Amino acid sequence: MKYRWGFDVAGVFTECKPIIEDSTSLDYSQQSGEVFYRAKLNGTLSFRFEFDSLIAAGYNVEHQIILQYFDENTNDWAECWRGRFTLTDCEIDFDTNTISVQPETLDRYTAVLDYWESEYNLTKLAVQQQKVNIKIRPCVQLYALNDSKITNIVGHNTWEASCDSVGSADIDTYKFKAIGEYFAFNIKFSSYSTVAAVAGQTIVFSGVPDYSGNPRVFDVTGTYWTGSAYATMTLRCQITQYPDETAFSIYWPSGLGWEGTPFVSARFASNEAGTDAEIYIRDEGESNAYAVDANAQWMKLYTRTLVQTESSYIFLYGVGWPTYDIPDSDIAAANMNYNKLIQETATKNVFSGEASGEPTEWGLNYNDLYYVKPADTPQYHYFPVAQTQWKYFSWW
Repeated sequence: MKYRWGFDVAGVFTECKPIIEDSTSLDYSQQSGEVFYRAKLNGTLSFRFEFDSLIAAGYNVEHQIILQYFDENTNDWAECWRGRFTLTDCEIDFDTNTISVQPETLDRYTAVLDYWESEYNLTKLAVQQQKVNIKIRPCVQLYALNDSKITNIVGHNTWEASCDSVGSADIDTYKFKAIGEYFAFNIKFSSYSTVAAVAGQTIVFSGVPDYSGNPRVFDVTGTYWTGSAYATMTLRCQITQYPDETAFSIYWPSGLGWEGTPFVSARFASNEAGTDAEIYIRDEGESNAYAVDANAQWMKLYTRTLVQTESSYIFLYGVGWPTYDIPDSDIAAANMNYNKLIQETATKNVFSGEASGEPTEWGLNYNDLYYVKPADTPQYHYFPVAQTQWKYFSWW
């Protein structure tokens, strides 16, 4: 195959006669630190016949050197490599009138490599401005009282963001609406309990608070010792809540003869939603007759929806709602995509004590079991809410 060398002089191929070392080759190799490959000249070109013209051009002039081959299919010359250099890149021998250089490859990647770290002030470009209307999907926000995180849902995307911790006295400032309140009890009997039926057992139950002082019953089914064998039974848990105090008792199931008197009972101060209490109970009548670690947790969920609109009244979820300005000092960092909010949200929340020994992506609860997400339905897709407050229960 025939080859020839030449300079690009104002777009015209001007043939030259460089002296080429025997070891000089054209190789394809990976660019240092990158994933792409480039053709590179490994070796030196020496110019004697072109010495005077190159010196006369000056030291800062860029010269482009081209390697062509003769294409017998087209019966014409075609370019197979192009490089560049200036005299500052060369070794110049004035005794022999020789200029030697290893030209740098000049290809489609050159412009990228030359300019990819350049910075430009786009505000000085004076680009033409044009108004556009952008429809921004509403952002549903869910907040558990006294939490330091707020849950955001846009479409099927959800994330938690840091926020101020807000209690019941200040929550109305941020135009939230309460949509759910729950209490949860986790009662764990110590393994050394002499009441063998419950030794090492854990009872978990939850419900909606009722501070009227009316007793409410929650039946919890488990495997317990009957005195001669283990059997599946239902213990009766009774909760009585007052504005400043909560009492609970646990009874044996009917048929064991002890159902009339609770074998666990306690009273303690009720806490505001978003807080919890650790209660330690031991029967004072008998030493170590039983021991109980009880955790009582209150959670209250609030919601609002952020929107982008200039209207004081909008239709959302098929219903009309008044809009409010987002407070200047909001509970969360500036929501720059939104300027208004509404106090309603088309949501359904589930407080779940379901857990499994099989690993799930939602992590372990305080009983070393894995949280389980409720099954989605055609009407509802469940997202985790207030995960920082999950202990024995999860909220969706």
